[in-house]
Amino acid sequence: MQLGAAAEIEILRTAAAVGIFLGIIYDVFKALRLTVKRYAAVIFCDIAFALIFGAVYFVFSLSQTDDLRGFVLTGMLAGTAMWCMTFGRLEALALSKTAQLCVTAVTSAAHIASKPLIAFINKIKPDMSKIFVNSKPKSEKAKKMPKST
Repeated sequence: MQLGAAAEIEILRTAAAVGIFLGIIYDVFKALRLTVKRYAAVIFCDIAFALIFGAVYFVFSLSQTDDLRGFVLTGMLAGTAMWCMTFGRLEALALSKTAQLCVTAVTSAAHIASKPLIAFINKIKPDMSKIFVNSKPKSEKAKKMPKST
């Protein structure tokens, strides 16, 4: 199907806007990668973003032009690149710092919440050893039982 120049330009602008939205999603994954700092998280985030980008390209391209078009992919890549080179730098930094603060807050809250539990366990520990430690002398344990025939 042949599209007119005006329709292609409109679709290209829309594809660039979709690319900017995908750049925001990429920055969320980037912040997650910077926070977790594990190789598995990097692989997961990259694969997830690639699948999301491919799915959005497929659906957007087919819904707009009834065919997979190169200029749609170019527009989406350009929009993603524009986002990542401008506002994306600030957003990724802010998301990373926010995620680090959340991890620190959760860790601190868990540490504070566990203090009473640890104190309680330390308090009952002497009583628990009386329950689980066998108080029979070794001589009784070592008694030989008669063999049955």
